[in-house]
Amino acid sequence: MGDNSKPSSAALIVASALLALLSSCSEPTNSTKGEPSAVPNMTLEPTVGDTTPQSPNDAETSPSGETSVGVSGSDAGAPRDSAFEPAWLPNVPLDDVAGELTLFASTLSQGPNGLELYAAVRNDGAAPLCGAAMSLEFYDHADQLLGTASGGIRSALYQFSDGSSLISIYCVAPGQTAMAAATTLPEGLTLDQLKYIGHRFPAFQIDDAKPVPGATLSQVEEVAKAEGTAYRGTVTNSADTPISDPKVAVFPVNGVGRPLGMATSAAMLEIPPAGTWSFETSTVSERGVDRAAFVTATAASSE
Repeated sequence: MGDNSKPSSAALIVASALLALLSSCSEPTNSTKGEPSAVPNMTLEPTVGDTTPQSPNDAETSPSGETSVGVSGSDAGAPRDSAFEPAWLPNVPLDDVAGELTLFASTLSQGPNGLELYAAVRNDGAAPLCGAAMSLEFYDHADQLLGTASGGIRSALYQFSDGSSLISIYCVAPGQTAMAAATTLPEGLTLDQLKYIGHRFPAFQIDDAKPVPGATLSQVEEVAKAEGTAYRGTVTNSADTPISDPKVAVFPVNGVGRPLGMATSAAMLEIPPAGTWSFETSTVSERGVDRAAFVTATAASSE
């Protein structure tokens, strides 16, 4: 797991800049690893409905959604679903202590250029976890490491002081949920090769980090397209300084908060204080029963 000690301001600035890109990458490798300990019991305390787990990867929990706009649903009468897909494929912590960012749902599915993985994580600790990332390892039936991948975690903008200046960084608040995506997995990786997936969520614990105004989302709605479902909405700059290069990510989720895919939109423009940007995302093939939406942007010069 990640280092929960307070890092230097220089390290945090680098981490914030890198993770704000929310990029995904993969790096095939021929390294090996022994078989992990028994698959942990991922059962979570249910909050609604009958959520008795059928297996470690069937634990169910209702979505709490760390979203920049209220989660609104569709297909509300659809049946509840498993928290992990494929249900037979374990997704286990790579360290003996899983840490305070907990994976409670994930989807590994075929995308246009290969397998893609989407994950829902929750901060089970008592302090904001900042600059968080997702690190993945893929193992075959002989416990050989097939390759690795990583992805940024979508969360909310926080700020803290290093004693001389204010530093902005994306953090997951205690008890809140964030989403992650890794859309560039090792080339040629197939489901039938896999015995299990391992995960880590490196992050910094920053006790005095506080949420700050920034880009917010509103009026998010579904748009039916021939190739799937897109989303339209509005980004508003709620800060008192300009922001630029807004990026939106919308994750449709099933009844237990499992992300089914990711639709995105981005623009190279500056939004003044109280200004807005109307966006439309790419499409996803599954609508889900709810959605979790996130927006990021960078501070722009006010000159």
